[in-house]
Amino acid sequence: MTETPSAEWHLEHSWPERFVDYSCPYAAFDRILHTLLARYRLLRDLISSMSPQEPLILLRNSLAFHLYKTAHWWGIQLDVQDTIGEKRWTFLSHIRSHALTDADELVFLNATRREEPLAAGQMAVVLRKREYGSDHCIGLDRVGDYHSGLMVRADDVRWCDYSHDNVVAAWLDGQCVISRPGHGNPAENWPLASEEHSLCSPYIRAFMTPRNHDMALADYRRARKLLDRLQSRLARSELDRVMNKIAYQILVGALHSCQSTNGTQVEKFAFLIPAERQDILFRSYVFRDITADRSEYLGIDNVLKNFTN
Repeated sequence: MTETPSAEWHLEHSWPERFVDYSCPYAAFDRILHTLLARYRLLRDLISSMSPQEPLILLRNSLAFHLYKTAHWWGIQLDVQDTIGEKRWTFLSHIRSHALTDADELVFLNATRREEPLAAGQMAVVLRKREYGSDHCIGLDRVGDYHSGLMVRADDVRWCDYSHDNVVAAWLDGQCVISRPGHGNPAENWPLASEEHSLCSPYIRAFMTPRNHDMALADYRRARKLLDRLQSRLARSELDRVMNKIAYQILVGALHSCQSTNGTQVEKFAFLIPAERQDILFRSYVFRDITADRSEYLGIDNVLKNFTN
């Protein structure tokens, strides 16, 4: 995508239902977040330059809500001012406008924002999956934390006492119960996956955090050591996705640092050992091809060309 998309293009391609998936903890949270953020920014700028019709306003509000929900769903910190580049109250007003059009999404927003919270002991079901012959539920409690639950009857869900700030951790609680011997054939060691997901959570939480070169390089090296220890497919996949973005942030940081000091554009990058340089560059290309929205390709390519011969 080299041209600014038109209103008609957005109305055809940018509805969140086309690329958002809350049904599977294995979903590509990185791709979903980047697409939502990129489309929201593009549409916001488009609206500011014209007299928008109601469909564009509804689409902008929907993108804002799902950007908020996706971040909360995976436990990712979203700083509106730094990440989105607008006033927090403006962004929240778009979110609430969308939530008011859908009762379930209003319940989600009220619980996560702790506005009109649920009664003590009440749980709002936000995900239900049939797995290993059992109905497994994820619920939001009155303060916006996630719980795993097993549905015994249509009106009876047995909720786990443990609460989590992301759906994946709550879902893993359920897997540890319903995939026990005699209850299905698990493809993963779920207790191990749960433990390793907890180790990855700080990196996932900071997925949208801006990083300069030094901060990104330090985080990359720590994550690299952790990745070498991980055994579960889920945790390795999660950390891989985060590391791809951190790798790209290393390149962006190196480029900005060299430009501000009149150094050569690859000076900081050149000091890294060859294996590290190769991995960072490879991950940066994976970030472009797998994570980034198509509207981001041109900017990413302009960075990458400074580090390839």
